[in-house]
Amino acid sequence: DVKTHLTGYIINHYRLLWLKLSDILQKLGNAYARTYSTYSLFMLTNITIAVYGFTSEIVDHGFRFTFKEMGLLVDTCYCGTLLYVFCDCSHQASINIANKIEDTLMHLELSKVDPTTAKEVNQYEYNIEVPKYLCDKNEGVKNGTTTIR
Repeated sequence: DVKTHLTGYIINHYRLLWLKLSDILQKLGNAYARTYSTYSLFMLTNITIAVYGFTSEIVDHGFRFTFKEMGLLVDTCYCGTLLYVFCDCSHQASINIANKIEDTLMHLELSKVDPTTAKEVNQYEYNIEVPKYLCDKNEGVKNGTTTIR
């Protein structure tokens, strides 16, 4: 779509869509915050108790390959891995989407388009690069129009 019909109007709508999608995902993230916070707290508590139980068992009885010691060690590794994967996947997904969109925008030849389109592409790239809380200070979205403050 962008490669065949590159106009400021289309880029402006894609940028507004990006801002609205970002806002929707922010609201969705806030809605899931309690669930994921509870999950993270449960995992951290589980890891803490397992590490404490494992080390206290070693201090009290020495290191023996008992089911209790191995269970606590496996629990610590398993919960730590789950917590890492949980956090890393969401981070990588957002970076992946931003990189693909940014790559598409970077391969556009701005010298062959009108100044309005070039300005819209630059604003779109700015919205991807700069965190939302900084974009809101300079730019807002109201009823499908962009207002520069």
